[in-house]
Amino acid sequence: MPASRFPSDQRRPPYGRGHPALAGFLLLLAIIMAVGLWTTPALAAHTPDEDKPKSTQVNISASQAARVARRQYGGKVLAVILDADTKAPYYRVKLLSAGRVRVVHVTATNRPQK
Repeated sequence: MPASRFPSDQRRPPYGRGHPALAGFLLLLAIIMAVGLWTTPALAAHTPDEDKPKSTQVNISASQAARVARRQYGGKVLAVILDADTKAPYYRVKLLSAGRVRVVHVTATNRPQK
């Protein structure tokens, strides 16, 4: 073998024998990416409300929930947050009354469906 001009060339292993752990990692990464791209269209086509029964779907707006809480407890509405992850979705309405903050839960399925 002729002498190389660069000493680092003599210590470098031939291609394909250098880093088996890196090659395995890159193969695993390629498989994960391929599976992710393959399942993405199926996940994108699914809408969460399709599999919910009609009774657990949210059918009042945040402003309606705020109005219900304000009429029942009085005060100024600070925030309205929907919690739809539970079996029975509800709004958390924060009210300011007499210098105190009160959190009221208003069910999000009050209005009958047509």
